Amino acid sequence: MNKNNKLFWAVILLLVLNVTTISTIIWQNRSVSGPTNCLRVASEGCKLTGKNIDRQLGFNAKQMEAFKEANREFTPRSCMILCKLDSLKNEMFVELQQVPSDSLRLDSLAQMIGDQHAALKRETIHFYNEIKKVCTPEQEKKLQDVFYPLFRNDTPGSGKGKGLRHGKNKDSQDTMMKADNEKCACII
Repeated sequence: MNKNNKLFWAVILLLVLNVTTISTIIWQNRSVSGPTNCLRVASEGCKLTGKNIDRQLGFNAKQMEAFKEANREFTPRSCMILCKLDSLKNEMFVELQQVPSDSLRLDSLAQMIGDQHAALKRETIHFYNEIKKVCTPEQEKKLQDVFYPLFRNDTPGSGKGKGLRHGKNKDSQDTMMKADNEKCACII
């Protein structure tokens, strides 16, 4: 393959990635303008709706209104962060295909991805605390079970299925795992 052919295919690849990224952003923006009582839980598309929160926590009308208000702030912020993450991951993948790849650029992209993950967790923490403010003590426990999938570690080698090291916190971990079987198991 001569140099012109390589450049041609590289341009085509970049064009496809850009169109995909723009399409994803447009699709995300349209889905955000949908129901305002939905919590986007993960990139796998699972959602905990206001109806589901109401069913699991037994919110009254005032509590449900507080949930909806908190969610109106959380959803667009989290979706913007997820779009940035997708874009940065695409950039990283494109850079990885370069021969040779730019290790400084890859390191910079990794740092930016980490910053976006941290921002997403901060948004999730704020959202959780806003909902927790209106919960009764019994509802707080159920809220923990609802949010647990957002914070658990399902990565390979995390020891899932083998219990916690030295048995610490075993009872609370087992309770949370049992609760996960009935909920969407997606992770932000």
